[in-house]
Amino acid sequence: MAEKQSAVTVTNTADQVLEQVIANGDLSKLKPHQRLIYYKHVCESLGLNPLTQPFAYIQLNNKLTLYARRDAADQLRRIHKINLSIVSRETIDDVYVVTAQATTPAGRSDESTGVVCIKGLGGDRLANAFMKAETKAKRRVTLSLVGLGWLDENEIVTVPGAQVMRVDSETGEIEAPHWGQDEKQRGSVLNRAEVLGFDRARLFAALSADCGRECQRLSDYPKGAPEALAAIEAYHDQQAPVEDDAPETEEGKLL
Repeated sequence: MAEKQSAVTVTNTADQVLEQVIANGDLSKLKPHQRLIYYKHVCESLGLNPLTQPFAYIQLNNKLTLYARRDAADQLRRIHKINLSIVSRETIDDVYVVTAQATTPAGRSDESTGVVCIKGLGGDRLANAFMKAETKAKRRVTLSLVGLGWLDENEIVTVPGAQVMRVDSETGEIEAPHWGQDEKQRGSVLNRAEVLGFDRARLFAALSADCGRECQRLSDYPKGAPEALAAIEAYHDQQAPVEDDAPETEEGKLL
C-alpha cells in the first residue's frame, strides 16, 4: 500500500513539473530537484538512458532549455529501427548541402538537410566540412521523424546568443558560468593554441580527445582552463606538424 502511494506521489510530482515547464518554457524556473525529475521524465518518455546524458542545457532567448546530444540521436535510431539514406549531396554557391532521408519499419519517412559553409576550405578542413554536413542531416532527420523539435548539438554553434549551460547531473543545480566565458581564461587557451599553430578544428579535436566527447565550442569542454591548456599541449606533442597553405577563413579562425 505504501509503495503504491509513493508511486502516485512521484507521478503527481512529475505531472506538476511538466505543467510548470509547459507554462513557463523555462527550466531555470524549476527547483534543482524538479529539473532532475523533468530530465528523467523526458528520457523515460523517449526510451532513452538518462545515465548517458543524451541531452544538455542551453540558454536561448533568455530561457533555459534542453538540446539533443549525439547519444540522443544514436539511441533514437536504434529504438525506432530508423533506416537512414543520403538522398543528395550538392554545392550551392559557397555552401555544401546534404539531404538525408529517414524511414521506419512502419513506413513513416522524413527528410532533412545539413548545410555548412565551405568557402575557402581545402584539404582536411573541406573533408571535415563534408562529414559535418552529413552528420547534421542525419541527426536532424532522426529528431524530426520521432517528433523531437529540439536543437541538435551540431546546430547550436550557429545560433546567435545561444549559451551552453552547466547543470549538475546529480543535484540539478545550475553551475557557475563556464571558464570559456571568462575573457582572461578564454584568452589564455586561445592564445596558446594559436602559438602552437592550431586552427579551430585542431583545437576542438584536442579538447574532444581529452574529455572523450565531441566539443564544438569551449563550453562543451567539461574540464577547466588548466586542463584545456594541458590537453592542447599533449595533442600538439602527439601530432605531426600539419602544413596547410590554404588561406585562413572564418571556419579556421580561433573564435
